[in-house]
Amino acid sequence: MIKLILMLLSGAVVGYILRKKFSKTFSLGKALMIIICLLLFIMGIDLGYNETLIPRLQIGDQNITLPSFAPRVKMTSKMISIIVTSFILAVVVMAITAFNAKIFSRFVNKAVISGQDSANAETQQMPDIPQHSSFKEKLAAWKDSFFILGSFILGVVLSLYEAVPNSPHIKTLSMYTLYILIIIVGLSIGMDSKIFQTIKSFPKKMLALPLLTIISTFIGGAISFILLRWMSASEYVYGTSFLDSLGVSCGLGYYSLSSLMLNEIRGAEIGTIALAFNILRELMTIVLAPVLVKYFSPLAPISCGGATTGDSTLPAIQRACGNEYVPLSIFHGISVDTSVPFLITFISTLY
Repeated sequence: MIKLILMLLSGAVVGYILRKKFSKTFSLGKALMIIICLLLFIMGIDLGYNETLIPRLQIGDQNITLPSFAPRVKMTSKMISIIVTSFILAVVVMAITAFNAKIFSRFVNKAVISGQDSANAETQQMPDIPQHSSFKEKLAAWKDSFFILGSFILGVVLSLYEAVPNSPHIKTLSMYTLYILIIIVGLSIGMDSKIFQTIKSFPKKMLALPLLTIISTFIGGAISFILLRWMSASEYVYGTSFLDSLGVSCGLGYYSLSSLMLNEIRGAEIGTIALAFNILRELMTIVLAPVLVKYFSPLAPISCGGATTGDSTLPAIQRACGNEYVPLSIFHGISVDTSVPFLITFISTLY
């Protein structure tokens, strides 16, 4: 996290120097979009080769013949139920979190207006996000999401068919791609002449956003438990206990740590659900960031991103919300990231 923040600051300094040296403003939107798609493509390849989530057929050890067009994977009903359960958890938690972020943003603006005169209140409210009115503009807003999701799906499909090699360097490539993204975000901030003025105008109450995210996640986990209990008769839904639902939700997008901790505490099935749920939460935040901003609030993708808003989801948030939301996103990511091990440890003491 510290390395990413240093890269962001370095990019911002270079961007500031470029802004002072050249009168022309450079747009980095297209470059940011291309590299986000590349990162999601690499994530898709990595996920497709993840045998914890998608077991592969051992064709050499078994008398198995497959058509040349068939993917070399083995999907049991148990694995399908784990993936479906993780998806339901992710959708419910994301929906509750986005809705609460919308209410919170209205509360913040209302509190600012009621506590100040109208002239000062205008400078202390959250920055507005441009709204798309025509059908063409709305379609353009969705276009980026389709490209990002398509890049991820392409990576998954190619890895399932083993059309791309399962290189041990795939995680390294993903890491360096993320570094490039963070530097571009920093450049974009440095080139923005109004960034510091906008940051000063942010209401201080918005610093409570990490707490809102944690509370919303607990609520989402509780509602998910009720929904999953109702659907548990189906063989394609894995029945989780109330504490399991809360424990998985408390990963807050930090899939590596949460899945390992829950694997030790509750076993492989719950650990795998935690892995899939938190990967889905991260992916959905990146893909749906523009939609969350439009229909909920600029705070929605930050809150939905959980512990990832200081690194992997930061470029998508910056692109959807603007440079002025980057400092809040980093603060939110660090705060939530730090809370994850404590929350899971607390839940584990209740079993």
